[in-house]
Amino acid sequence: MASQWYCQVLGEQMGPMSWSDLVDLVGNGTVGESDLVRSEGQNAWEPAEKVVGLFRAARLAEGDTPAESKTAQKPDSRTENPSGKNVKRRRSSQSASAAAEAIAKSISTTEEDDDSPPTGVNRWFQIRTALVALVAVAVVAVWWANQDRRFPEHRLTAATGAIPTPPVLLHVPAPANPSAPNLIPEVATLLPGFEKVPNLFSPTLSADLKTIVFAHLADLVTGYDLYLATRTSVDEPFGPPKLIAGCQSTECDAYPALSPNLLELIFVRSDDKPQLMRSVRATVDAEFGAAEHCLAPSMIDADELVALPQFIDSGTLSFVRQRIDPPNRAFWLAARNPQGQFEPKLLMACTDPWPLWFVSANGLRAYSRAETGVIMAARQSTGHPFGQSIAWADVVQTGPIDGPLWMAPQEDVIVYSSAGPGKRLGDGRKLWIWRKGNRDSASAGRK
Repeated sequence: MASQWYCQVLGEQMGPMSWSDLVDLVGNGTVGESDLVRSEGQNAWEPAEKVVGLFRAARLAEGDTPAESKTAQKPDSRTENPSGKNVKRRRSSQSASAAAEAIAKSISTTEEDDDSPPTGVNRWFQIRTALVALVAVAVVAVWWANQDRRFPEHRLTAATGAIPTPPVLLHVPAPANPSAPNLIPEVATLLPGFEKVPNLFSPTLSADLKTIVFAHLADLVTGYDLYLATRTSVDEPFGPPKLIAGCQSTECDAYPALSPNLLELIFVRSDDKPQLMRSVRATVDAEFGAAEHCLAPSMIDADELVALPQFIDSGTLSFVRQRIDPPNRAFWLAARNPQGQFEPKLLMACTDPWPLWFVSANGLRAYSRAETGVIMAARQSTGHPFGQSIAWADVVQTGPIDGPLWMAPQEDVIVYSSAGPGKRLGDGRKLWIWRKGNRDSASAGRK
């Protein structure tokens, strides 16, 4: 084995580290089976599950015997984590097979501790007790699997390629008046005004591309905080960014969503227990006030994670609800209640709920980063599910996109965080802007 290793966890590159350190990360659940790893001198990344001996070494380090390790598997579920902190992963409750093994061991221990050989009656009593316990465990397991967990999995969210994308929606012609006419089509450019500013993440802009809010790591004490910058024209660079003091905390604050009237800001606070927060201001020239909870507390279970808010309109918000155990993730629409908070109302179905989807202004398409660049999914109407995704932009042109992207209303310009074309994911975070050329979206080919 090589002496130094690297891994990618939640969009962050970790390393170099020793083989034993990598084994420890697998053992504590930080690195899952589908997380990417590579050894020093190896250019290509590969899923951790394909590294020979890695998971076996982690299981042996935890004290499992080789026979027991064959059944030991960890779920690979996570949310985006801009600060690079480890997400706490929960183990599921003891399975029926594990319970049966524990019962068998207890019977064996009882026999070994008893100096006198058990009589036929005692042995029959032990066997009968074990059988009753096994039946009870099985009944409880079936009951638990069929419980309503207040997080219904829509029948379409688990589909894999079963929903075709309407061909007519795959053709998005270039607008007559581009959102950023001075941009060279299909050439990634550092966002003007932020060329020399590092550690920028999860941007959101106004429809006219003149106001931007993003997460910036400027203070190691408070971590990522939210900043705002403006400009008078899309042909000019943004002015100096200003900290949004009302949203600052000692937690990680990122993934902002700006309302259409620019008076409301919703974002995600914390890595360990993400919460949707809300801050408002009276006018576009005023400061945002102190942040408060965006969702009604009774609407989100204690073991749920929330992420990726986006304003669909002034009274409707989309966001992600995710469970770690069992793995489950879905997109929801939330509507504002009389108290000003949002309440989840409707599940948005799609063939794959895991990408970081950004819904288009007309609600008929959704865009997300992928290893290949940018992908797009479409649907016939806002009442239909999103279909299969296609390639919309190539990673060679955009560079690896880190976290969510923002799409202009005309669907011709994206703004995103990246190390830049030719770089690797995790090498750095700056803000980039990229404009689609005159080619139709469908010409890029299917994913």
